[in-house]
Amino acid sequence: MLVSFSSLSIVSRSVSGCVSDHVIKFNRMRILHSAVMILFGIFSAACSLTNSLILMTVYMGGIGVLDGMYWVMLSLVAMEINHQNSDITFTLLLFATACGYLVGPPAIGWLYDATGKFSHVLYAVSAGGVAAGAFVFAGTLWKAEPGLYKEMAKQVIKTSELKKCSLVVLERETVV
Repeated sequence: MLVSFSSLSIVSRSVSGCVSDHVIKFNRMRILHSAVMILFGIFSAACSLTNSLILMTVYMGGIGVLDGMYWVMLSLVAMEINHQNSDITFTLLLFATACGYLVGPPAIGWLYDATGKFSHVLYAVSAGGVAAGAFVFAGTLWKAEPGLYKEMAKQVIKTSELKKCSLVVLERETVV
């Protein structure tokens, strides 16, 4: 199961860069990001219905794809939220994610200890994923600046020595 998660996450990170290049032109990065989180929630709820190792492997592969997409798009979403201070926004997004990683496992462990069923744990994870996706989507409706990504892409490519590189590739180089 971990092999399917890891291998599909790697493939997803590579493909997501190309997809993000096209999505960025239409100012829809946050919508795609919220869809990834909502799909994570749906996958987690559906996992509670599986009883076979093959279906669990498929679930882990699907989660690997969504995980790869999430991490590739996170810095682009930070730039969409606040272009002038995208580094601070990215840091705050990572901090919020880290808080979830810190609080999540003990809370989920407590829920399993209290109920004795993994299905309740998966439903809680599902609710968190759907709520996070809905929250990001609501933020998309609240703050939409037309043409923001087109201008950002033009500025980055103009100042770059690598004129044929995409915005996503340039962003990955700055993160690495």
